[in-house]
Amino acid sequence: MPLQTFKKFMLFWAVCFLGVGLFFIFYPHQTIRLLNFIAPFGPFSGFILPHFDYFWLALAGSMMMTVSYLCYEVYKNPLNSTALRGVLIAKGASSLFFVASALRAHQTIYLLGTTIDGLIFLAILLAYQNLKKDRPPLSRE
Repeated sequence: MPLQTFKKFMLFWAVCFLGVGLFFIFYPHQTIRLLNFIAPFGPFSGFILPHFDYFWLALAGSMMMTVSYLCYEVYKNPLNSTALRGVLIAKGASSLFFVASALRAHQTIYLLGTTIDGLIFLAILLAYQNLKKDRPPLSRE
């Protein structure tokens, strides 16, 4: 993958994560409604009950802003593997936590989160691997 394409790809994710994180924080009711609306179109069952305690959405929103910043750092310096690993850890961990939530709640709607974050994890990982494949290794002299 060409360097400029990878940089634009990471900037795209930085903007997406920032926007979604802000949506989680400022529109918690709509976030739950949107998830419950989307779920029946896939193989997902159950629904998430609306609550008045949206503490977890604020935490998810702040995590999305952090991931957005990390993506922006990778955009500025694609060789910043520390920032990239931070993005991959966040997306990989959230995918696993969604699986655990689905098992605990006995509702497959949580697998919607696994699907989304898992695909994002794979897309970023594969893009980075393609970037590394197309670039010669750096000399350590």
